[in-house]
Amino acid sequence: MRRLRFALLLGLALAPIPGWGAVNWSISNVPSYFGGDFHSSVHTGIFYDPTTLQAQTNNWWASLTIPYITITNLPNGAAYNRGVVVGSSKGTPTHNASGLGDILLSAHYRVYRGVGFWPSMEPYAQIKFGTASSTEGLGTGLTDYEIGSNFSENLGWIRPFFSVGYDFVGRDKAYPLRNILTYSVGTTMSVFVPGETRQSNFLTLLYSGSQSELNGYPSIGTVLLAWNHDFTPAGTGFQFYLAKGVTSSSPGFGVGFGFQVAL
Repeated sequence: MRRLRFALLLGLALAPIPGWGAVNWSISNVPSYFGGDFHSSVHTGIFYDPTTLQAQTNNWWASLTIPYITITNLPNGAAYNRGVVVGSSKGTPTHNASGLGDILLSAHYRVYRGVGFWPSMEPYAQIKFGTASSTEGLGTGLTDYEIGSNFSENLGWIRPFFSVGYDFVGRDKAYPLRNILTYSVGTTMSVFVPGETRQSNFLTLLYSGSQSELNGYPSIGTVLLAWNHDFTPAGTGFQFYLAKGVTSSSPGFGVGFGFQVAL
């Protein structure tokens, strides 16, 4: 699972649409825990605590994410990279590590607003800066670039969406990784509660996947179910989600909970 894509796709599905020319700012913190063997012989636990600042107008939005990571039982010689463990080997000694993660910057622009059965089209670009310690295995120390597009359809109480992208993965002798195709598909549904005067509860079901960055390893695939509750029309609220990996290279399970505040 590529953790950043969860945030991007949930943002695509749930973000409010402000008026023309207005810039809406928000800050969020949604810590999560993921665990699994990531195609190795040991169970690795990852606590990922990202703080994200986001700016959005009617047709574009951009975000900056600064994460803190704690990893337990990480195989020596392996590294965390955007939601998965790469470079691990079976039977190797392990260690624990904590520190600054890879800083993430993304930008989206809506080039077409869907009409009828034609979906909205929103190209995006992402940069993952290699700010995490490669010595400790908190990252590869390399910079990744991703380009792609999100597509979504607003059908009233239900909003299906999908995304496809291509990730130019940083590589060196220590991490001979490869570029990968990423993809996601899902839908967000408004949940109406008796007595409410506006929509404030949303359920999102999505599948997020990608090729493996390591040759010969299974692809990455994770199913996620999220509940968002908005306290205000501007989007201040909380998010809770559960995730389950469906391949041996994916996390076995995951859970996240946090808040977003409209500024």
